[in-house]
Amino acid sequence: MDEATRLYYCDASVDVLGRASGIAVIVRSRQGQILDAASCFLEGMTNNEAEYEAVILGLELACLKALVPARVVLLTDSQIVVGQVRGRFAVRDPKLAPRHARAVHLLADLPGAALVHVPRERNRLADALAAEAMETGLERHRNPPGEMERRDSRARGWGAL
Repeated sequence: MDEATRLYYCDASVDVLGRASGIAVIVRSRQGQILDAASCFLEGMTNNEAEYEAVILGLELACLKALVPARVVLLTDSQIVVGQVRGRFAVRDPKLAPRHARAVHLLADLPGAALVHVPRERNRLADALAAEAMETGLERHRNPPGEMERRDSRARGWGAL
């Protein structure tokens, strides 16, 4: 890998009830310096759907940064996503098909880009950021901002706002 290589660590986190997901991407230089990060909360989907969404987020981020010449390597711990995008596994789930098509299309827009499977241990930071995005999103759904403020004001003895 040369100096201009950018490593996009992509991961997803799904709550056990399938209500919510968090996805994240950590962008690192070849030397390991964190250059960028992105995460978001998504509602109800399977783990494989969320893993695709994380890779798509990484690809979209890489496309936005494509003005800066760099080799792009996307790393994920999802063997399903890597296998399907590389054509080794069939895409049988109709919910994965549009995500697969989007990922393949975006990957084609990045000449020389690669999608690589890594062990989960090498993807811990993206995993933690994805879990944080999921938890933050779930907390917002449980406690909408106005509701939280009203409860806080009563707890302080200020009465209803």
